[in-house]
Amino acid sequence: MAKSKPNNMPHFESLDQLVEFFDTHDLGEYWDEMPETHFEVDIKRKVHLDALDSEAADKLTEIQDKLKRMTVHIRLGNAKDGLKLWKELKAKYPEDKNMISNEPGVLIDIGGMLESERIVMDGISKGESFLDENMSDDQRAILHYNIANGYLSIFEIRPHEDLSSRLGNDNLQNAKYHLRQALNLNPKGDLKVNILVNYGNCLDSLGRGMEALYSYDDALEIDPNHSMAIGNRALAKLFLADISGAYRTRTYIEVYQELKSIIDKDDMLRIGGVSAREIFRDEMLRIESLFEDKTILGQRIDCSRGERKDSTEFEREYFDFFHEHKLFLNFHTGSHDCQNAILDSAFISIVTAVNEDARFYSLAKKINDIKEDFLAAKLLLAQSRFRSDALDTISRTVTFANTSDHADSNIYSALLKSAFRICYNILDKVAFFINDYLELKMKNSRIDFNTIWWEDPKTILFSMELELQEDLENGDFSEQLRQQFVNNNVPLPQNVTIRVKEGQDMWEIHDEGGRILYAIKKEDDSLNTYPKTKAVKKRIRETNNISLDALYDMRLDFNRDRRLGDLRNSMTHRKLTIYNSALTDWDDREDSENIGYDRMFSETVRLMKLVRSAIIYLMNFVEIEENRKRAKFDGIIHKIFVDTTQLM
Repeated sequence: MAKSKPNNMPHFESLDQLVEFFDTHDLGEYWDEMPETHFEVDIKRKVHLDALDSEAADKLTEIQDKLKRMTVHIRLGNAKDGLKLWKELKAKYPEDKNMISNEPGVLIDIGGMLESERIVMDGISKGESFLDENMSDDQRAILHYNIANGYLSIFEIRPHEDLSSRLGNDNLQNAKYHLRQALNLNPKGDLKVNILVNYGNCLDSLGRGMEALYSYDDALEIDPNHSMAIGNRALAKLFLADISGAYRTRTYIEVYQELKSIIDKDDMLRIGGVSAREIFRDEMLRIESLFEDKTILGQRIDCSRGERKDSTEFEREYFDFFHEHKLFLNFHTGSHDCQNAILDSAFISIVTAVNEDARFYSLAKKINDIKEDFLAAKLLLAQSRFRSDALDTISRTVTFANTSDHADSNIYSALLKSAFRICYNILDKVAFFINDYLELKMKNSRIDFNTIWWEDPKTILFSMELELQEDLENGDFSEQLRQQFVNNNVPLPQNVTIRVKEGQDMWEIHDEGGRILYAIKKEDDSLNTYPKTKAVKKRIRETNNISLDALYDMRLDFNRDRRLGDLRNSMTHRKLTIYNSALTDWDDREDSENIGYDRMFSETVRLMKLVRSAIIYLMNFVEIEENRKRAKFDGIIHKIFVDTTQLM
């Protein structure tokens, strides 16, 4: 007897259609087509091969069935019915381990759909309380993933947390932390894909679109057909389209075609829900509005690198390696199998008076210097991995002590360390550029990538009217007080308290942990607010520039992940010994002065990706600022092209 073929679930345009369908059909017949979820069902493996108790089996089946139904409701935007199902299950099985372990993810998903901060925070709180429990790595990864989604939801729900409050935003920082913790647990399959997609979404919310593209690409290497990875990657590309110069039209076409390829896929609604489909469709319509001839959007995009028949072996190695790792400085976000993808073509454009080009050339020299350093770092990295007789001969002219522990003291280790050092130092040059472009007037001796952001602690952040003194004296952090911080673009956590400094006409603003954030002092006829911890410069805050925010967020990461900084300090100020990876275990050990060659190489590539992104964010920061000037200018702006001939 032939096996019956599984039924194919029809495509639904609305929740009503789906509910009506399952009123007359068995959900079990379409089980394999139900959406993937990251709820857990904790079935303990028994020592004895006893039959599962029928009551327990019925309970497990009911929980599984209702969790599936609940997930469908959530994905179709009907969170209230999903919440109703959950409450029914919880009331019936309040002590069931499956219900307890699933609760954080359920509350976070439903709370996000209902835009209920209370429900989401309840899910986050329960999830964080479970992190101390014993569980498998996959279970812990799911928990971190759900908690991260909760913090992303809070960022989207809170009305005062929008794109103007990215700088150091606690919810985005918490989401980023938990997603990284989930990835560190080495998840597999669909779970890893979903974590990578949401990590890309988090980076994109922080303005770090280039790194978001890396994350989406990593997800698509695992599952090339993942609709949300394709769609979110397309949106990240779309943001960069306007700064991609010659690639702009090509990028719009490619984004449109990618969105069109997923908009009607059956998994689109099941994975992303109604809201995702609406967002993708709106962007397609916006792109269509930019093209008078709509047929262009359906044209095939031809892009080929071609053959470099006259290239040397080293040239081919160089271009192939940096093409593979996407380390060329350009805004090309389309197919990487393209000649344009292997050019370091990114640059800045400046709006100036026709006869006042000194500012452009002054800034251009700084960009030239940054690009020279990045080029040199790439060349050194390529030489460190490309063995040649010439480099072997040069290395042997130098006397090194053989320390008999497989330490590699030779020209290749020197080239690798030099590539790392030069690349890291570019970040300080980025800081100098920001200082000059925004005219921050910091002393050169105080400028680096860590310090460029901070106000002098004696600087007044903003002033407010004396009429708000009554709220301060009552210890009431009123909505009027909060609005003062919002209006002046000064970041503030959701929960703060006021403490009075007796006899000093001064009030301190504390966070939940008791840390002093700001001091408000009564001086003359106003209340002046001062930073008590490091506060971002007012000039930087006021730019409200997403790419400058991205650079600030990178600075936070460098401070938290000290590995790259420790390596740089060791090789610059002390010593860093590189060991043969095949003969030692130094790749697996954490030591600031010793490392295996393979680990050092991978850390250098990681640093290069970060620095490449930082340089592109810097250029996009300038592009955004200059576009604002163009928008305000009433006259005609003429394009003046700059000679790019290299004198060699």
